[in-house]
Amino acid sequence: MSKTKSSMKSSPPADQFDRCFLTGCDRVTEWQLPWFVENFKKWMPDAKLSLANFGVSDECMKWAKDSGWFHSIGEMERRHVPKGWFMKPGAMLGSPYKEICWIDTDCEVCGDVTEIFNYVEPNKIAMVIDEPWTKRQGEKQHNSGIVAFKGKPPIIRDWAEQVMLQPERGDQETLHAMTNPILKMAHITDLPNKFNYLRLQFHDGDEVADKRVVHWTGDKGNEHIRMIMNV
Repeated sequence: MSKTKSSMKSSPPADQFDRCFLTGCDRVTEWQLPWFVENFKKWMPDAKLSLANFGVSDECMKWAKDSGWFHSIGEMERRHVPKGWFMKPGAMLGSPYKEICWIDTDCEVCGDVTEIFNYVEPNKIAMVIDEPWTKRQGEKQHNSGIVAFKGKPPIIRDWAEQVMLQPERGDQETLHAMTNPILKMAHITDLPNKFNYLRLQFHDGDEVADKRVVHWTGDKGNEHIRMIMNV
């Protein structure tokens, strides 16, 4: 495994570095943040939530600090990347918490997600299989909208490095390219679909009971979120 320096400069309070949910955004996706946080706090009012700043506006940063909703806010080292989510693995790597669950801001939390930590195995990341992509491409791929882990699994360090070296790919596509079927078994634990139910699964008729997170992916997902937010 190659080594890379953590790029997240975090300044959380000195206490309680045990378990935290982590999200992040830049100027392009910061509009989703109030909607995301409102749903998160509705279902998990006492859960710690940390924000990785991928380059949000000053207005958004002031709102985040004044809201009191975030246990910590981490400043990411600025790099020339086409999308903010390329810094996501680096944010995971740099977070000081012992147990972490990353959640994308286009995810609608609709239930308590804390059970997800029961599925995490040592030195592995836990993710939901991307069923729509797998059906359409014929290859098993995991969706990177939800990623849970404990400590610092080695694959996160490699992922953080590789995603910066291959900007033509998305973070999820880079992880898929890094891991053949054997490596997937060694480094990734399959989570139940209820923790990351994808927008296209509605289209495909894949019904899942007890959804905890609905992931509104892509342009159509953004349209749905804007409609709910009335923006």
